[in-house]
Amino acid sequence: MITVRLTDLLSGEEGAFSHQLRYLTDALGKAERPWSVLKWLRTSPAAQLLAALAADHTEISHDVLDALPQDRNARYIREVLVATGALLQRQENLARLELWVKKTVENLPSHQARIIRPFAEWSVVRDARRRATRGRIHLQRGRRRPP
Repeated sequence: MITVRLTDLLSGEEGAFSHQLRYLTDALGKAERPWSVLKWLRTSPAAQLLAALAADHTEISHDVLDALPQDRNARYIREVLVATGALLQRQENLARLELWVKKTVENLPSHQARIIRPFAEWSVVRDARRRATRGRIHLQRGRRRPP
C-alpha cells in the first residue's frame, strides 16, 4: 500500500518515476510502522514539497533544493534524500553558509556589495572551507553557554 501511494505521489504528470527516488520508496516501504508513513504522506508539508519537486524535475539535486526557500521542509527533504542515498552527501553547513552569503550579497546595494562580497568570499567562506576539510565547521545558533 505504501509503495503504491509513494509511486502515485512521486510520479510526474505523465506517470514517469525518477529512478533517483527509488531509494526513498524502498526505504519508506520497509518502515516498521507503515501507517505513520501514510499519515506523513497525507499531512506533511515536506511530503507535499517532495511531490512538487518530483513533478517538476526529472532529477532532484542539491542545486534544485538550494533554489528553494531554506525552511525546515526543504532541509528535511534534503536530509531524507541524503539518508536514503538519493542525493550525495555534502558538507551541509559549508553549503548553507555559501548560499547565505550569495543571497545576502545579492540583496545589498551595489556600493555595499563591492565591499562585502570580497570579504565574505575570501575571508569568511575561505576560512569555513579550510575548517570543513578538517571536519571542524559548525554553525551556531545563539550564544553557547559555558560548561
